[in-house]
Amino acid sequence: MTIGIDWYNVTFPEVQRATVVEYVSAKLGAAVDRGRGANTYACSVGWSSGAQLAWTPERAEGWLSLNSDSLALMGEPSGVLTDLASFGAACTRVDVAADDATGKLLDLDEIERAAGAGNVQGFRRCDPRAPVANVKTGELEGRGIYFGRRGRDGSGRFVRFYDKGLESKGAVPGVRFEVEFSGEMARMVSETLIDTTPERFLAKAGRLLAGAIDFRERGTHRHHARMAVLPWWDAVLQELGQCVLTIRRVVPALQRACSYLRQAWRRNLAKLAASVDAAGQDGRAFVVELVGRMMDEGRERNQAAGWSPGALELCIDRQQLLSGA
Repeated sequence: MTIGIDWYNVTFPEVQRATVVEYVSAKLGAAVDRGRGANTYACSVGWSSGAQLAWTPERAEGWLSLNSDSLALMGEPSGVLTDLASFGAACTRVDVAADDATGKLLDLDEIERAAGAGNVQGFRRCDPRAPVANVKTGELEGRGIYFGRRGRDGSGRFVRFYDKGLESKGAVPGVRFEVEFSGEMARMVSETLIDTTPERFLAKAGRLLAGAIDFRERGTHRHHARMAVLPWWDAVLQELGQCVLTIRRVVPALQRACSYLRQAWRRNLAKLAASVDAAGQDGRAFVVELVGRMMDEGRERNQAAGWSPGALELCIDRQQLLSGA
């Protein structure tokens, strides 16, 4: 399989804009003013290969987007990523791709069957797209299977398996396996790939690619790590290896406490209120009074012990705590 970086976006300090433009222009030729903005920025320049750089005068950062054609002209990707990092650039999106030109490792029918059987780990959303015919030419276009979501509702991993031959109109045969990393995931992937030799760069990229999704046979074991790997996916892992990145959520102490109380007490309090209602009294008022008394007793004990709330009360807003978000 042929592995590479298909897209690379970064933000950089505005004070480095001239340096970044000079660096990219030395590899892609002179930049041309596009006469309009790009992304969410007011001004932009571009290069003939498709790269773009954008900024807004009053904003502290600029944005650079390098497509696959631009990256191919800029030399070893490990060096490009390292150079950009030296300018203070922070990665916001990186697409890693592997092409199976022979079609022996990746079969779209096999992948779709695995998704339909629920043998996919790490994703709840699957979007299989059947090939459609161009109304003018009758040629088939656009067959693929997509996992995950983009944007704020996503996990930072958007996985695509698609017929590269159809997408490129025959220029690149076979099936492409591609992952679009974004947000914190993109930053972690970029930091993993920076400052590596070209050989290690591609090996790391392949492991990160395969680590973004997993195909295992559900029902063979309760624990994910002991589930049987699907044979075709095992062959892919033998080729690429696998490296799984995980973002640990930091949950504030007050939020943990509220979550525990909600899980541990809400059903029992509801039962207590229902019993009081059945006895002809106001169950909700009774529970509120009971909890209030418990809080008063607890506050007195905390004060006697010298405990102070400190920053806990400020770690998260009240509405978010009450909603359980």
